[in-house]
Amino acid sequence: MSPLPEIAADFTIDDFTPDCSSVEHGATVTLTWKCTVGPDYTIHYGEDEQVAVNDRVDGDGNGSWTSPALTTTTAFLISGASTIAGQPVVHTRSTAVIVATPDMNVGNLSVNGTAALMGTVQTIEPADKYTAGTDGFLHGYVKTTDDTCPAFLSVTITPPGQGSPATISVTSNSAAGGVSNQDGRILAPVPGGSTVHISVQCDAEHSQQLLWVPLGAGTLS
Repeated sequence: MSPLPEIAADFTIDDFTPDCSSVEHGATVTLTWKCTVGPDYTIHYGEDEQVAVNDRVDGDGNGSWTSPALTTTTAFLISGASTIAGQPVVHTRSTAVIVATPDMNVGNLSVNGTAALMGTVQTIEPADKYTAGTDGFLHGYVKTTDDTCPAFLSVTITPPGQGSPATISVTSNSAAGGVSNQDGRILAPVPGGSTVHISVQCDAEHSQQLLWVPLGAGTLS
């Protein structure tokens, strides 16, 4: 570790302020401050992020730094470190920025009011590759109109990362309706980020429907 810079007198950090106190999800903020030139300055934020900002301070002691995209309400702390008469001295200032509709990582969650989890239901067609924009459920059926020509519905889900693909297949063998109706139905949970392959096969007239029910705003696209 490099030795702290030595200065002759105590130093100051003032007016550590974001350009916006509240931002939308994914926005950035620019933090500005006024300080004594010379000490080592570091901005700390998030869970354990930090960045040296000495090069963000001009010769008059005006500092400016733009954050990365913010996805949750974030506290920022700037520290200045130096030595005075051989003794280490650290000064800090802090501020915070509120993020609208933030990401959340929680343990146990209890809801006393109304919880809205379901997004807009989307009708989809068989395709070689979809990508799930959020967690959700794939619901569908296939129904043959000819007892001699079964209809097949197959869904393969490959989770993101190193997950192994899982295939669910159902068959409709009978054209009977009413109380004797027999169709092939699927209700499959799909993790967000998964790729999804959907195929329908039948040599006769048949009916089918496939619905994406997201837990959130992500589509299957």
